[in-house]
Amino acid sequence: MRVLAIDCSTEWLAVAVGDATGFRERREHAGQAHSERVLPLVDTLLADAGWRLPDLGGIAFGAGPGSFTGVRIACGVAQGLALGAGLPVAPVPTLLAIAQDARRVHGAARVFACTDARMKEVYVAAYEDVGGTWREVLAPAVVAPADAVLPGGRWFGAGDGLAAYPDLARRGAF
Repeated sequence: MRVLAIDCSTEWLAVAVGDATGFRERREHAGQAHSERVLPLVDTLLADAGWRLPDLGGIAFGAGPGSFTGVRIACGVAQGLALGAGLPVAPVPTLLAIAQDARRVHGAARVFACTDARMKEVYVAAYEDVGGTWREVLAPAVVAPADAVLPGGRWFGAGDGLAAYPDLARRGAF
């Protein structure tokens, strides 16, 4: 099935199109310009793939946690495009998507996902791969970095929150 995915939950705008044979992705630092940049990026990626909206099987969007406005933009764009093309929409938890990417790129089976929530807070969650399915070990939460609960044992740390708060990274077994 061909899928379009949109994420605006951080300062970065990410759009991808793909199917079982592979995917194409574009990311750019959008800051506050997600609403201006998302549709041109969708058009570019669909054109690069040689696809049109009706060729897709569905549209996914980053459902957070993350920037409230960014999540609303991604959700609204996904719903608007899907409605016009008669496609289903799938919300994807942002921290779970980070865990999945860590597994795909690094082979990580235990992932502590952490993103910068701004205002001296982070979004955190931990997931463990059990037979190809993610099990939530630490439910998504927003906390001050000093208050973050870290799971015991060895974990792969992923997400910009660990770079933004090096003390948090040093506390974990990453």
